[in-house]
Amino acid sequence: MADDAGVATLREVVTRAARAIADGSTHAKLDEDLAEAGLPPSTGGETKAQRGASSAAAVPDERLRAVAIGLVERNTGLHMIDRMTIQDLVWADEHPPPIPKRTGRDLARALPGQILVDHAQRFHNLLATLIDLGRGGIFFGFEDTSLSGHIERHFYRNDDWTVEQLFDELDAVDHASDRRFALFLEGMVSGETVPDEDAQRQLVDTINPRLAAIGLELRETGNTDGYPTFHLVATGSRTGRPKQLIFASPKNHCG
Repeated sequence: MADDAGVATLREVVTRAARAIADGSTHAKLDEDLAEAGLPPSTGGETKAQRGASSAAAVPDERLRAVAIGLVERNTGLHMIDRMTIQDLVWADEHPPPIPKRTGRDLARALPGQILVDHAQRFHNLLATLIDLGRGGIFFGFEDTSLSGHIERHFYRNDDWTVEQLFDELDAVDHASDRRFALFLEGMVSGETVPDEDAQRQLVDTINPRLAAIGLELRETGNTDGYPTFHLVATGSRTGRPKQLIFASPKNHCG
């Protein structure tokens, strides 16, 4: 992420977050709120937004990554799309195993969607930690036109979306980063999302033959609250759970 494009993108995101923090504060408390978010004090500006922007401008390039990570971990001042941008830039530095688009599409076509529908609320909670479900979220009368609303209507309540179409609507195959897609798979087969061990193992047994072709597998690495835990690892690797990555768990405000 040392490239100029990555630095410029991070600065734009940090600037938007600093302005949002400032807008929600008062002039008297603004620098205190910025400090709580890991940002330096403002250096000038007449409006709160200008003062927030001056704080972001004072962050040196070499500190942008750490400041941005702090914003995600504190769940402060970030819209979901900016949170995802930070995560993907950081994850790219960690060189997650690549998952080709064809593999993702093969998985989508094979997955038993009824298991996800049977655990709709839990599955939706997982999606909300990883994907911007609010895009297009304009309300006309009582109709929710956000992506979240479309998923509710077309996948949970009706069967006019296949799992493959759901993945397409989520941009999970064509545009999600490799690490985000891996977290999606790990979260989908977790006991927190599917509190039914037989159903968990059915999902894993469906996914693993497709991953085997690219040298990966969802490996059982332990248990959480009595349910098996699975992590994406390289086939043949002797290690169990992979090394801890930044934002490695969907619970850590990935959404």
